[in-house]
Amino acid sequence: MAVKVLELHHHGIRVGPSAPEVKQALAFAERSALANAVLESVVAERTTDAAVKAWYDEHAVQFNRPQVKARHILFAVKPDAKPEEKAAEA
Repeated sequence: MAVKVLELHHHGIRVGPSAPEVKQALAFAERSALANAVLESVVAERTTDAAVKAWYDEHAVQFNRPQVKARHILFAVKPDAKPEEKAAEA
């Protein structure tokens, strides 16, 4: 399968894209690839450990929530439940 796709690709390069939808699809793919490359570059530059820590320190209040400790977790079991159903809930 991959060999056929590669052969078709080489044939398409030799013949050249003639259909408008092929040219449009190639242009879109090129724009998308360039945009993704720029985005990844910008994100990589701005997302350093120091930058992430600084942002977290500035917004620490948002993450400061009281912790809850559960000692018992209770499940409602029907009064007419079979013993194995009661055991499964325990």
